[in-house]
Amino acid sequence: MATLPPLVLEWSRGLAGLSPAVIPCPNFKPDEWRETHERGTEFVTLRGARALEYGWDAVSLFGLSPKDGIIRVDWTGVLMPFWAEFVEMTPEYIAFGKVRAFKDQPIRYRGVPVWGFKR
Repeated sequence: MATLPPLVLEWSRGLAGLSPAVIPCPNFKPDEWRETHERGTEFVTLRGARALEYGWDAVSLFGLSPKDGIIRVDWTGVLMPFWAEFVEMTPEYIAFGKVRAFKDQPIRYRGVPVWGFKR
């Protein structure tokens, strides 16, 4: 396996520091969080270096509201929650099934990565 770039390794460590059995922030359902954790970990391992190359960062991927968790979709990164099969990634969007989630949506606020959420 290729070595992950330092920033991608931070993402990997951030996710690894969270338990799939312990919801890290408000408004995740237990099954939804387990699936997000699993898919997010796989995404970082298989596609993290390419995401970084395309200009994605921890918040654009794994961000959420520092106060409200994932209920505020105007704060969430495109992988929060990670609810469907990955299809493709470009510098502008990530596609899941027939849905595209865009990195630079005008109403998106910059939150904290899920592993930075403080209860």
